[in-house]
Amino acid sequence: MELSSAFIANFAEIRGGVGNFLGAYAEWWEVQSLPSTALMHLVAIAELAEDELGTEFPIVVQLHRPGGKVEQLATGTAQRDKGDSFIPGAPVHHIIIMPTPLILADPELHVFTISIGDKTKDVPLWVRVPPPATPTVKASVATPRT
Repeated sequence: MELSSAFIANFAEIRGGVGNFLGAYAEWWEVQSLPSTALMHLVAIAELAEDELGTEFPIVVQLHRPGGKVEQLATGTAQRDKGDSFIPGAPVHHIIIMPTPLILADPELHVFTISIGDKTKDVPLWVRVPPPATPTVKASVATPRT
């Protein structure tokens, strides 16, 4: 098993055996104020060998917050069976989607660590708050009549 990709998306789903992702590979997450609750989708794509079909792989997801705090977000297992879509010799991808609601409190770097079996990927994400809008003031000056 190879953990070929891991990323954050605004939305992710599997439909008809195909992964659909919106706003994928986010490098930053913008919130209007802090603290803020955000719903993001953490996605991992594992490539399996044919003899690994039916094998259960342990999953651990951690979040490394600013300041060194580490939270365990999820644990579980992933398994893909042959199923109807299996074609001998074709690549076998197992798409794992984890809807992840988070309370964001710091406008800094957060790092998700996804471990599947003995493979690990880090997914960095900056949290940012846009600067306040600067109001524009238009002034008009009346010219005296002569």
